[in-house]
Parts: sequence; C-alpha cells; structure tokens
Amino acid sequence: MYSKNEDFFYEIKKIEKILWDVEIFEKNNFLYEIQLLPALERLSHFFSRCKVKSLLLPKIIDRDRNDNDFMLSRKVLHELVKIHPEESCLILQPQEVPADNKISILNAFPNFEVALRQMDSWPGVFLWDNDDYLFVPIENKEDLIKVFLILRYENSPFPYIKSVVRRRKKKNHYYFHLSDLHLSGNEFHRERRLKTLITKELNRLEGEDNIDFIITGDVVDSPTKNNFARYEGFSDFIENKISKSPLFVLGNHDISSRGLSFFPGRKRLFDSIKSLVSANKSLFIDEKNKLIFLLFNSNTGGDWARGEIGMHQMAEIGNQLDSIRNLESYKLIAVLHHHIVAIPRPDVYDIRWYERIFPGTFYDEALKLIDAKIFIEWLKQRNVKLVIHGHKHIPFVTEKEGIHVISCGSSTGHIAHRDANKTYMSYNIIKIEGDSVLCTQHVEEIIGAGPKSIRSVGFKI
Repeated sequence: MYSKNEDFFYEIKKIEKILWDVEIFEKNNFLYEIQLLPALERLSHFFSRCKVKSLLLPKIIDRDRNDNDFMLSRKVLHELVKIHPEESCLILQPQEVPADNKISILNAFPNFEVALRQMDSWPGVFLWDNDDYLFVPIENKEDLIKVFLILRYENSPFPYIKSVVRRRKKKNHYYFHLSDLHLSGNEFHRERRLKTLITKELNRLEGEDNIDFIITGDVVDSPTKNNFARYEGFSDFIENKISKSPLFVLGNHDISSRGLSFFPGRKRLFDSIKSLVSANKSLFIDEKNKLIFLLFNSNTGGDWARGEIGMHQMAEIGNQLDSIRNLESYKLIAVLHHHIVAIPRPDVYDIRWYERIFPGTFYDEALKLIDAKIFIEWLKQRNVKLVIHGHKHIPFVTEKEGIHVISCGSSTGHIAHRDANKTYMSYNIIKIEGDSVLCTQHVEEIIGAGPKSIRSVGFKI
C-alpha cells in the first residue's frame, strides 16, 4: 500500500508493529484496547476520506513467472499515486502472491465476491465506493493506467468502466450447489428464505452468464407424497429462474423414513419418487464446457444412514462412459450424497443428543459411505478430479489423493447450532472454466440477516 500522506503511512507501520508479535497480542487484551483499536479507528478515518478504494489483484491461477510483474511493481504503484494525489483514491497493492496455484480466501467482505468469482480472469482491479463496486480485468500496464485515469477525470467513472468491461466480458458458467433441503410440512420460512437468497445471487450474476443448479440429495425429510410435492414446487421455482430443471442425486432421507434404515438389503421406498427417479439420469453431459457429471445414487446399500455406491453402479456408469466418443476431451465430475472423506465439525455446531449417547467413532461409522475406499480407487482410475456431495450438513473443501472434494452444508439450515437462535444455511457457487475451478461457500447464521462468504477456493482439475 502506498500513500503520499505521511500520517497515513505512520499509522500503517504502527499497526504492523502491534500485530507483529501475535503471542503477546493474544495474551494482552489491554494492549489491544489501548493501542490497536485507536490505531484502527484513525486508519478507518483515512479510508473514509478516499472517494474511491481500489485493490490490485495479481494473477494467481495458472500464472507464468512474468504475469504479475507490473501488478506487483512499486514503480507502477508510484505512477498510479501520481494520478491520484492525496486522498482522491486509496490504492492497495499486495506484496506477493501465494507460492502455488491453490488459494483459499476466508471471510471476504460481500461485495468482493464479484472479483472472487472471476479469479481466473485476474490480474485485475477491484473498485468500490459508498454506492457501487466492480471488478475490472487487466491485460497489461497500459490497461491499468487507463482505469486510474478514468477514475481521476471522468465525472461518472463507474458506469463508464462498466460499459467497457461488459463489451469485453466473456460468458461464464456457474453451478449453484445446494444440498440437504429436508423439505417437509414445517418451516416454510426456511424454504422461502432460500428462494430469496437464490434470487439475490442470480441477480448479482451477469445476464450473459450460464447457470445450472446441482442438489446433492435429501431434498425432503421423509419420502412422502406431500413432501415431494414441496420439492417439485421448489424445482419449478428454479426452472422458472434459469429455464432448466436442477440436476439432483438421491439422499438417504429421500428413500427412507427419517433417513434411517435398519435392515441391509431392504426394499427402498421408491414408489413416492418414481417420477423423480425416472426423470434423472446417470450422466449429464455439458457439451459446451466439455464436462460430464456422473450422478451416483449412494443409497444402494448400507444400514442406518450409511451409503454405498455398489459394484453394479460403478460398472454401469463405466459402460456409459466407454460408449462416449472422444471421452478424453471431457472433464469428469462425480456427484453423490454421501461423503467420501472425513469432514471436521465446525465450532458452531452443537452435539445432538444421540451423538452424546453413542461414541463419536460409532456415530461417524453410522453415516459413512461403506465402500468409499474402492470408490476413490474407481475415481482415480477414471481420472475424476472433482467430487461434489452433501450429507454431513457441513460446508467444506478438501483434497484426497489428488481428488478435490466440495461439500455443501444444509441449504435450509437444518443443523444443531450452539446458539439456539442461529442456524447455518449453506450454499456453494462453483465456477468451472477449462481446468480451473473456483468455489465460493456461503452461510447465513441468523436467518434473514444476510449471507457471508466463509471460504473461496481456487484449484486446477
């Protein structure tokens, strides 16, 4: 960060000094109160005096050695500051970029997500003021200088820059990932709230962007006709928004009362959902983006809430894949309900009564995919680099033996929160461009208070 204002520079250095010794800072709340808070307050005052704020965003994914030379250059930063003397524009510049192509950004402020969703288009500049915000892709130093000249001399710079960006913008494809809706006769306010959040997110995307919805199981709480009528209404809501029905896979609650079954090999309750099952397919081919989604039913076996893929299903989907011409030109993505790797419990989640009765390992065993090990081997041999699932009601992103795994929590907030007045409504927005994947995970803890981005992760597949 650079500024001609020496007082501003002094405050930054003071905050850096306070935060330098984290151990002392954490042990001394008095230090926090008498030094850090006043310094941050003065810094906030400096920020408020700047009409426009800007953040330079270097290239992170799939970068070459010289991609970011001009974005990280102190000399270029000084040129930008000359265009904006004193407080006409705050210019923030990172000192370096991560060492590898994987990045995870936690708890970003909401408007910044417009830049996170286009991380594959970085380098760029994120701009914001009291009324508006936008992301501007940057190709070279000349583009960067032009943006800051427009900010300095144009009367209405944001609309002007937006019109230029819109002319250049390429179409993006987003996958809206929901899970574990547990629709039933109760709690209509949760479903209504989720619809509002979906509408808000769709409005934030550009009109030219393509959108699909993926729901990873437990669309209802128990497989009754009334509950599935609720889901059909929800599916119609999505279809009215994007002119396409959502992709979905079955969860244990979709086929067994309360999601539990006590007899391995039992007859599943498919009668209530026969129309849904017949409408769903094992493969969804996105020809334009050269993606194939493998839609697994992970409920072919297993007692309690456990799941199983089964040899028959792996063989059948393998047969379908082998019938596709030029299969090597597609990226394969597996979609199922049950988790294939362990997922840590967030601190905000309470321990349910039945988890207190049974030991933790016993409870975890009652939820797992019983053939996860052989299924992971199948995925590796098929070169599947991305798995999307639900089931545990915990949003998470991890990697297992070269396979990236994205988990969605409950999109209607069906969790036991430590604070009885809070929930944890969860949804993911996944952007796939070539072999680049960007996933932003959102939660809303206080229903109606507004969602926040808890994690943004970019990686290659």
